[in-house]
Amino acid sequence: RLQNQLEDALRATQSVFEAALESYDAHARAAQEYSGAAQLQACQAHFSETIDSTRHWLEESVSCQTRASIDGTK
Repeated sequence: RLQNQLEDALRATQSVFEAALESYDAHARAAQEYSGAAQLQACQAHFSETIDSTRHWLEESVSCQTRASIDGTK
């Protein structure tokens, strides 16, 4: 059961990462078209924030699920 929950969380995270990569690629292409280094830096910052928030969400989700599973087995 916990393994299924973890697998679901990992699949959801993978989807978020894929969407973030697609978004980053699209922004990077747009920035290159305009030759705007500032735009590219803004895109990179946005991408980093997305990755950080996703990592935080995953850590919290897995931590909560693990605690719930451990509490349930006591």
